[in-house]
Amino acid sequence: MRPIRPVRPICTSKRVANLAANVFNIPMTLHKQLDVCRRFGAAIRKRRLYLGLSQKEMADRANCHPHHVSAVERGANISCEMMLRFAKALKTSAYALTRSAGI
Repeated sequence: MRPIRPVRPICTSKRVANLAANVFNIPMTLHKQLDVCRRFGAAIRKRRLYLGLSQKEMADRANCHPHHVSAVERGANISCEMMLRFAKALKTSAYALTRSAGI
């Protein structure tokens, strides 16, 4: 019998966008979801540059690969866990990042 793996909640930017759409009763199309990912990535990049961090330094603080930082800044999906890691690395909250992105 195979061991049971713990279920890890996945919370991508698309899910965050869908949640925002449900809360604020706004229809969310795929185009808008991609826009949310890009805006969130831009907010991360803006905060990183404000702190004077390189992508490598940010990746070290968030315990991930620099390619992942680059991808997220370009608008790739991000898990809730990584969102929290990035927020901690940037000395802010995930809420503040989403608000600065206008989400």
